[in-house]
Amino acid sequence: MHYQLLSSLQVISLQEYVNESQSVLPIQGNVLILTSPSIEKIDRVDQSIKAIKNLKNVTSVSVNHISPEAPIDELDQIISEIKKPDHIIGIGGGSVIDSTKALSLSWDGRTVSELFYKKKENPATKILTTVVPSTAGTGAELSHGAIVYDRINYKKGGIRGAIMQPDSVVIDKEIYKHAPPKLIAETGFDCLTHAIETYCSTVSNPIVKYQSVKAIETVFHCLKKAVNKDVEALEKMAITASFMGLNLAYSRTCLPHRIQYVIGPGTNTSHAQGLIMLYRGWLPLIAKTKVFGEMAKDLGLEVGEVVDRINNLKNELNIDYRLRDFGVQKDEVQSLSKQVSGTVELDPSFKGIETITKIIKDSI
Repeated sequence: MHYQLLSSLQVISLQEYVNESQSVLPIQGNVLILTSPSIEKIDRVDQSIKAIKNLKNVTSVSVNHISPEAPIDELDQIISEIKKPDHIIGIGGGSVIDSTKALSLSWDGRTVSELFYKKKENPATKILTTVVPSTAGTGAELSHGAIVYDRINYKKGGIRGAIMQPDSVVIDKEIYKHAPPKLIAETGFDCLTHAIETYCSTVSNPIVKYQSVKAIETVFHCLKKAVNKDVEALEKMAITASFMGLNLAYSRTCLPHRIQYVIGPGTNTSHAQGLIMLYRGWLPLIAKTKVFGEMAKDLGLEVGEVVDRINNLKNELNIDYRLRDFGVQKDEVQSLSKQVSGTVELDPSFKGIETITKIIKDSI
């Protein structure tokens, strides 16, 4: 397998990136900046946006705030309202980054809705993109997909293709400090799920598995410190999350991710919260598989020790959620199970719809 990292991954401040951009990846022409109100309020982000507006080769700058879950109608409205940009810069969490990637394939007669529903093919070229993550967990900054949400038809899923991997990623460790501790904990667990699931997936490979093991070790050692705003731990978590984005590009996730796409909209919970809940039902099943045993051996642990560390981490961070905490009832299990779609067969614990039903039921 040809395994390729993008050309520009930098661990520097956002302001340094803007100052040095003309020699690395020029910011010029019409620039679209995607962010959120809370991220834009961070002083170093606000100052960097002002600096971009003052660059001599920049013609115009449009700043748009992205709602959680990257709503398709919101993205298509941006396409209809502004001229096609020459460069899109996304500063924020997974929804902002996924929006940046989806929009990079748009304009020129393509909407995000058409790409999502495969009414139009991905273009041969895309708009230049830079992303600056504000949370360490989703891995969206290096993955080959953009997860968006059709909030009109209640459908969540991905637009996929290697072409949408960002051209440049800026890891500014100081930005991560501004996330609330609970969000750092939840997104850090999201990073852990990417490591576990891309290792266990039936389409994994030796490089993915090696990176997964290192990521799991990093989360076990650093996440609690990161929640306490230890900057070095935050940086390690940020780098780990980015490389799990590469794992997502070259392997696939398992049943918790497929189920979360159904659970999330109905419970009004984040992607990470849904995964945390669903690991309650999935972890006992995947722990019985041969591949999970191989992963435990690579970690130098017994299977039970790995399971205990995962469960203890949730307890220690006070994020051990259940589906019932967010309103899911037992009489909804069958209906929810039937809505799950996607590459469910890539999960080694999958035996049929009864597996999905058991995961949901045991997660309540």
